[in-house]
Amino acid sequence: MVRARVLVVEDVRHIARFVQHNLDKAGYETRVVHHGDEVLDVVLDFAPHAVLLDMVLPGMSGLEICTALRADPTQADLRIVIVTGHSFDDASAEEVASATADWSFTKPISPVNMLAKLRELGVAPLRTEVPS
Repeated sequence: MVRARVLVVEDVRHIARFVQHNLDKAGYETRVVHHGDEVLDVVLDFAPHAVLLDMVLPGMSGLEICTALRADPTQADLRIVIVTGHSFDDASAEEVASATADWSFTKPISPVNMLAKLRELGVAPLRTEVPS
């Protein structure tokens, strides 16, 4: 069994710490990125099972990151959860759907709901890795 890896992409540092603390406490291995331009490189290095992705970031936006990750066939199993401080109107909901995120939350995020959704998406804190 290995700990599932979750990448937290959030430019507001106290929110990133809050999310990371709750994930760590639940047994996940985490890494935090505060700038959109760093995300794709960190995904390659850290190999997360899930990304909690803010929409509004310096550098690449969450929408651009989500689209880039979905275009990469090596990231087909990656679960992407959009986390935003903005409520979704019809236009932004359509953008999120077209970026093919697996789920979205509006801040403030509930740790209980976040952890439940990760498990529902198949990203439990401990997982069995099949050797390649």
